[in-house]
Amino acid sequence: MKKSQGISLMSLVITIVIIIILVGISVYNGISKNLSETGSTMDYNEIFEVSNAVNERSLLNRLNSNAYRLVGQTGVFDVEMEIESGDETIRVQKEYSSLEGWYKVTSSDLDDLNLEKVRRDYLVNYSTGEVISFEPIIFENKKYYSSIALNDAISGNEIISGVEEFDDSAGINKPYIVTGMIPVKRVENDWVVTRIDDPDWYDYSAEEDGKGNLWANVMLVDDILIEGLTNSEVRGMTLKELEGKKVISEGSMFVWIPRYSTGSVDGKTQVVYSVLTDDYFKDSEVLRAFEKDGVQLTGIWVSKYDASYFEK
Repeated sequence: MKKSQGISLMSLVITIVIIIILVGISVYNGISKNLSETGSTMDYNEIFEVSNAVNERSLLNRLNSNAYRLVGQTGVFDVEMEIESGDETIRVQKEYSSLEGWYKVTSSDLDDLNLEKVRRDYLVNYSTGEVISFEPIIFENKKYYSSIALNDAISGNEIISGVEEFDDSAGINKPYIVTGMIPVKRVENDWVVTRIDDPDWYDYSAEEDGKGNLWANVMLVDDILIEGLTNSEVRGMTLKELEGKKVISEGSMFVWIPRYSTGSVDGKTQVVYSVLTDDYFKDSEVLRAFEKDGVQLTGIWVSKYDASYFEK
């Protein structure tokens, strides 16, 4: 008989089973990795959404504290954190107190902050705009708890601009912005996203040249639409990425009013901008709007259009 060679049925079955197992392991690892990345993305998108809501609430509270109360529980709160120190990971416990402006926000506070669904509990500070997560948020294999630290890690940029600054050339206290604010300027008939150091964003001395003042304007991310981007995409981008793009649909809009004082000189009333909180007319009464809970403010953001609210 002629001898023939080949693979047995049993060997074929075993080979197929091994292939199926290997493919299954590969698919499982891929799905697990994607789920992990998706979960991390959801985590840091969520903390930024909370941060935006906190900053919006803070602005509304300044406009009408009776209608827009600061939302959250007060008390003293402990957050356990894992801090990297060299090659070691150290567990520390940090204390946050309402005496320093911290509130605890849970699922019961979501409606007041216009948040649909938040999976975690957070500590929020309406004065600084910072949000602290009780659980670590993973980004590039590192653990973050603070919205500010996480934003710096993702974008490489500090969004918050310092308050205690005076602009010598413009003669006013500089506008400051927090996360959730987008600086915009008028270009012909359109609003365009700009940067905070753009000389065309504001110029309160231009009136002396007969050009009219350039008032600093910002829009909130609440309802804003920017060319080619959804609102969700806008919320996840840095100011540097948005710079130069045209606003298609306006968000809530505010204008910066730098601190000023009024006084009488030769029988005429004059208005003079302050240097930080140093008011030129010492004997005049500075507007109460430039004082919040005993703290002297260098300026305030005021709604550009009529602000309204609905009570439940």
